[in-house]
Amino acid sequence: MQIKIDLSSPVGTFEETILIEIDQPQKEQNKQEEKEENEKIGLPELVLTSENPTDDKIISWEKLSKVTDMGYENIMYIYSPDGEKLEKIYINLDSTVLKNHKTKLNSQALREKAEKEYIAKVYFHTLFLYSINKNSKYKITRNDQDDELEINEYLQSIFENQYTSFLINFNMNDLIDNIEF
Repeated sequence: MQIKIDLSSPVGTFEETILIEIDQPQKEQNKQEEKEENEKIGLPELVLTSENPTDDKIISWEKLSKVTDMGYENIMYIYSPDGEKLEKIYINLDSTVLKNHKTKLNSQALREKAEKEYIAKVYFHTLFLYSINKNSKYKITRNDQDDELEINEYLQSIFENQYTSFLINFNMNDLIDNIEF
């Protein structure tokens, strides 16, 4: 739709054309439908956690303490009550790794984008590593110990080291741009 506006003043007239586009309303899925859809394809629930949440969609470390302890050094925690099916992946938005990365960014938009990338990368890498280890039936031990590590403990130790920093700082677009066929 096109609307033409003519304004007049003692100084003169002003003419402006405004283009208006009316689009179909976007279908919004409610949280329950989204959760049911994820369950159908086997994706675990994503749960965001923070020391002092500012959003009711994020749970506090205190509330999470009924399940596990969370601190600045923690990146993620997986919840698998039966040890087989991964039900939830908790991602810490107050991790030192994320906070340090965000301090290097000079705008709020970049910080928000970095947080979304962090969530996506940690979620999917956790899911991939969990699936690979479970399906391959690996038994994980440390060199200095004979006791087998639980998969949650193993994944937490991987993410709490350099792996998450690598994920945050690795830009796939740069790699793709430099590959020639």
